[in-house]
Amino acid sequence: MQQLAGGNPDAFWEVANRPTPVMGENVHGWHLHTGFVYDPSVEGALDSVGWSIDFENLTSGHAAGLAIEQDGTLMSAGFFITTPDRPGWFTHEAAGLLAGDFSAGGPDFSASGAPITFGFFAANTFDPAAGDVSNDVAYDNLEITLVPVPEPAAALLLLTGVLVLAAARRAREPRLLDEHLGPSRAAKPWQLLGAWTRGMLREATSRARPRVERASGACSGSRPSRPPGSVPDRPASRWR
Repeated sequence: MQQLAGGNPDAFWEVANRPTPVMGENVHGWHLHTGFVYDPSVEGALDSVGWSIDFENLTSGHAAGLAIEQDGTLMSAGFFITTPDRPGWFTHEAAGLLAGDFSAGGPDFSASGAPITFGFFAANTFDPAAGDVSNDVAYDNLEITLVPVPEPAAALLLLTGVLVLAAARRAREPRLLDEHLGPSRAAKPWQLLGAWTRGMLREATSRARPRVERASGACSGSRPSRPPGSVPDRPASRWR
């Protein structure tokens, strides 16, 4: 349920799980964000994903994590418990999640994979000691980080650079006996090729930087100070 005020800041998403009073009964809610869709077949293969989310326990906490849907299959990763049980907003984040880290066999991050919708899940199991209670947690500022697979050109340039440097090293070894003649002021061909390769590598790898997606419907403004010990601030974003 969306609340228009009291988030981090402003609007937030309130999730209330209420397991039925049966031992072992659980509630597992999937909250997918339709604005967070990535299509590997169009936008390129993924190497890994990361995520972060702000939370505040309004009553008792949840077991939560990153959720995705692909080809009708729900999958999860990055499991955590929404603690500590004290007032205030806190942040959970995880990076470098691979396809094999997800449940249900994992998603297809390759260039032939179907579109992927991102979100989060929140779950609870009935606890007889606690009784019939509602587990209520506020969530805000869902953020997804997508790390693409390097383009083949970048991988080829990397291999070329390694081979060039190895060849240059071998070419220099026979000249060690001639060091008394003094270094040549003219750049050697392998040095020119090595410099060109390094420049091309820098340009190619700069194109493969992680892409960060934030929840749509964000309003401008900075977030308030976080409690001691929490993660440093990020630009504010929230559900509409």
